[in-house]
Amino acid sequence: MAEIARLKKITKFRTIKDIIHLTESYLMTKLIFLLTVFSYSFLHAHDYCKLPKDEVLTVGCTTNCKYFYRKAIYRAANYYGYPVRIVNMYNEELDINFDEVDAVVNPGGADIDPKYYKGKVDADLREQLDRLDYLVNYSYEGEVRDPFEYKFW
Repeated sequence: MAEIARLKKITKFRTIKDIIHLTESYLMTKLIFLLTVFSYSFLHAHDYCKLPKDEVLTVGCTTNCKYFYRKAIYRAANYYGYPVRIVNMYNEELDINFDEVDAVVNPGGADIDPKYYKGKVDADLREQLDRLDYLVNYSYEGEVRDPFEYKFW
């Protein structure tokens, strides 16, 4: 009895039934809201993830995608039934046109020359990068790709 009196005082409701009723109403309202949101998303999710029949998915590579990258892209597109075209986005003018592609792949490759990011780190980290410079694998591939991909991203 003391517990009921204490609950009445704390909650300022007349009876425990009022508390239970309000809790049930609150939970029911939340449940109905969540079910409505989920049912809407499940019913209409497929409408937004389909490519129109006559459209081709265009995937751009920041450099010429090698065999295994191309194969993985074609396999994924084929799995979903999408026609796909792969384009090489690299150009020496560093001109990037994102309007031409639906997706971008940046294949792995050579180490990035630290000169592209050293100016944006603290002095102590910059000194450490200078000390570890002998570990960087400077290559022709990096020399060609770095300026384009740095501007790209």
